[in-house]
Amino acid sequence: MLKKTFLLTPLIISIFLLSGCNVIEKAGVLFDFFTESHVSEYDKEYEECVALCEEVIRCLDEDDKDTLKMMFSPYVRESENFDEEFNELFEVYNGKHVSHSYISLPSTSGSKAYGEWIYKDLSYRVYDIVCDNGNNYTLDFVDCTAYPKQDHIGLHIIAIMNTSTEESAEAGLGFWKEDLD
Repeated sequence: MLKKTFLLTPLIISIFLLSGCNVIEKAGVLFDFFTESHVSEYDKEYEECVALCEEVIRCLDEDDKDTLKMMFSPYVRESENFDEEFNELFEVYNGKHVSHSYISLPSTSGSKAYGEWIYKDLSYRVYDIVCDNGNNYTLDFVDCTAYPKQDHIGLHIIAIMNTSTEESAEAGLGFWKEDLD
């Protein structure tokens, strides 16, 4: 009897586990985190993040204030003290970009309804920017990519820190500064 129990128990457990996977799969409960569509969506998001970071660095390098200002959402550009804060970014950053160690993966926050983003913010950082004059910087961004009011879409904040001198500047509206309408 003990021998039969010893042989049947693993068999019953195996059947239960294998059929359980099939039931879960048929019920559509399996997580799709590693599905091709999710990975390709994330890759596209990261590529856009890298392109935005490189464009911001180019604007800082070339003192292209007009292009950088237009990357901010209209709501942020119209906020109080934006022009002063924006100009401080260019006062803190000087030199020409030579290299950076890496750009962080975007951290996504927001909310979805029926699979569509209602609110979506991407936060990311460019680490160890080295300039030709020996200065080193870190850049932080918050980019709003989905919001019910279209004038909120665009950059919400850029923060820059000269890690050589610890001088820093921040332009835009962080959610901790002011609630968005």
